[in-house]
Amino acid sequence: MATTMPQKLLWLQGLRLSTKLTIAYTVIVMLVAGILAWVLYVQLREAQRVIAQEHVQDMVNLAVTQIDADFHTLIVVPDDMTSSFYRIIQSELQNIQAASISVTRIRTLRERSDGTIVVVVDQPRKTEAAAPIGQPIDIRPPLLAAGLGIIDHTMVEKDPITLPSGAVRLYGYAPIMDPSGRQDGVLMIELDAAPLRAGESQARATALMTFFLTLPLVLLVGIWLVRRLTAPVGDLLLGTERITQGDLAHRVRVQSRDELGILAATFNTMAESLQARIMAEQQARQDLDRAHQHLQAYSHSLEQALQEQTRLSDTIRRMSLPVLPIADQIIVLPLIGTIDEQRADDLFTGLLQGIAQHRARVALLDLTGVALVDDTVARVLSQAITAARLLGAIPLLVGIRPNLAQAFVQIGADLSHITTSATLQSGLLHALALTGRRLVMKGSRHAAEGET
Repeated sequence: MATTMPQKLLWLQGLRLSTKLTIAYTVIVMLVAGILAWVLYVQLREAQRVIAQEHVQDMVNLAVTQIDADFHTLIVVPDDMTSSFYRIIQSELQNIQAASISVTRIRTLRERSDGTIVVVVDQPRKTEAAAPIGQPIDIRPPLLAAGLGIIDHTMVEKDPITLPSGAVRLYGYAPIMDPSGRQDGVLMIELDAAPLRAGESQARATALMTFFLTLPLVLLVGIWLVRRLTAPVGDLLLGTERITQGDLAHRVRVQSRDELGILAATFNTMAESLQARIMAEQQARQDLDRAHQHLQAYSHSLEQALQEQTRLSDTIRRMSLPVLPIADQIIVLPLIGTIDEQRADDLFTGLLQGIAQHRARVALLDLTGVALVDDTVARVLSQAITAARLLGAIPLLVGIRPNLAQAFVQIGADLSHITTSATLQSGLLHALALTGRRLVMKGSRHAAEGET
């Protein structure tokens, strides 16, 4: 049962809050209304019973005073029914019965030593015969069931008694005391309780009518209250959905100053804060995108500038090592600045290409623009001289200054197999001589002529 019960209530989870509250309110209202209707019925019934019991008690108190206890003690055997004192008491009971149409029977009872309760004087309705003296009673209501000894004062049955015939009766009792103060018997008055039962039925109908008349009104008021109370919750739910869908400008209505109103105001504050934060993040993202675009453009420009600088550097490097044909079969390669590994490769390549292109027989390597000679320069010059010789050209080192000569000596460079010259002019003259030419003067111009 514990495992199946929650499964039966799963359908409640899919209902809206207002529906759940309405169902709960309806159940509570029906329970409360039913309890109130039942309480109303019980109170009406008890009030009617109290009235009936008071009526019976008044009649019993009045009737017991009309009975002559001296005569009652004389009634013992059935033959006493013809005695005068029996008729006197019966006449008194008849007068009491005539005073109220609701009284159906009046009896005086006596209890024998064996506990049997018998009739002493009986005054029934006119259509019935009186029970003989000493006849046991045909009904034992709750108070009589314990014996006549407990009836020491006026007493009334709490509830009406239904007889085998279907008739409903209410009984009242009062003790009959003899002159010596001992109980000689009990006076029992029987009243028709049908009107009391009818009054109880009317009370029940009144309670049910009150229940069914007030229930719809209370339910309508309750449903209105539930909807009014849950409306702010619905607004909050709608606001949450709108904000989830991206409508950050949506706000909920603040309809009260209670907890729901405070919750709605807090929700609006949260929505404003969220909107401001998201807008700030969007602005920051836009600024970041613009900065990224600027950075990309700057990076592209920088890359282009680096490429241009590299091209310029290559051009400058090539221009710093130009191969110049100064005469037929004579080229000069001026060296300027510092000779590093990259420029050494350019020097080597440029020299060999110049010799091949100009079919040079003499290659002048001009060191006039070289500020420093180290092992790298010496190695490069040695390799260039060897390569030029392999191509059939005679290498000449020109522009050897004293500091360069000293540097060659300090690094141990062997230049004994290489022709050197202090200046480019002297080296040029030597190159002309090597190619069978000489320098002649024609006016202000110099010209090289070949020998015949």
